[in-house]
Amino acid sequence: MKKFVEYVFLTFGASIVAMGLETMLAPNGLVDAEAATIEFTEEDLIRIDQVFPKPTRKMPLDVI
Repeated sequence: MKKFVEYVFLTFGASIVAMGLETMLAPNGLVDAEAATIEFTEEDLIRIDQVFPKPTRKMPLDVI
């Protein structure tokens, strides 16, 4: 019974988070659409590679 109650609360909490995200992010759909139209030139990509060089060995992902 305890696992069932935990499951119900977890589902309820996830639903609240999902509704909050939709409420905050859905109205900003135009911003997301504009971000998809960004285009990088060859010079931009070269500059990015200079500032952020490719790793020379396997690197673990940073956890923030």
